[in-house]
Amino acid sequence: MVRYARALDARAPEAETPVDGSALPQELQPVTRAIDGLLARVHDALLRERTLTADAAHELRTPLAALRLQAQVARRSRDRAERETALDELLAGTDRAARMVDSVLTLARLDARAGTQIGKSRLDLARLARLVIDELRPRAQARGIDIALEGQAGTLLGDEDALAIALRNLLGNALRYARSRILVRVGGIGDMVSLTVLDDGPGFDEDSARRAFHRFYRGAQTGRGNHDAEGADGAGLGLALVLRIVQLHAGSVQMVPGIDGGAGIAMQLPRAFVDWAP
Repeated sequence: MVRYARALDARAPEAETPVDGSALPQELQPVTRAIDGLLARVHDALLRERTLTADAAHELRTPLAALRLQAQVARRSRDRAERETALDELLAGTDRAARMVDSVLTLARLDARAGTQIGKSRLDLARLARLVIDELRPRAQARGIDIALEGQAGTLLGDEDALAIALRNLLGNALRYARSRILVRVGGIGDMVSLTVLDDGPGFDEDSARRAFHRFYRGAQTGRGNHDAEGADGAGLGLALVLRIVQLHAGSVQMVPGIDGGAGIAMQLPRAFVDWAP
């Protein structure tokens, strides 16, 4: 037992191999397995945190460099119109960087959670969808896009704030690329509730469809690949946030055909789920 305790004390946080507890008595073997499981979860959490931090630092270099460039243009410009344009770009770049930071922080908070730690209040998915749609309707109307909601009440046990973030990101992504229509559909079959967002934009190309849920992935800039993972944050984290939130609800997310060749994302969520950890 003393040797096992010393091995635990000497183990580095990033170590991947379990601590050898084979010499311990048989009645202590369940404890060693539980400790190994805990150490594996700690290792995975550290890996996610380091990966997210490294990716975020890399992604922030470009917008920060652009902000510096626009500030330099504004500072040396003697033309009022040129200076105003540079300042407008500077403000827009600041907003983009702020959205990226907010998305990274949100994703970090979600990564730190397990199914046992998210809110589990009973909510109506159709009601939640109406609230989020009403929030984004002015933006849609300004672009001449109609957002419609159809389907039945979808009652489930879940985290209302997290699901609102997921829907907001799906709608933000659709609003970037829809031509004139977005449809939010709520349905339910048996123990599952579905929430689907469809648009009539260019849809996903093959590469974007394969990598859309990857963190910091941005699709191609032309053609159907335009419909990428940027979502409302512009950082390539929109669909990654959706995926993480659905995972925390022990659900699944998939791409489906949109409107007239457009894109569609469907979330399938259990009406009630047991405690679950990724």
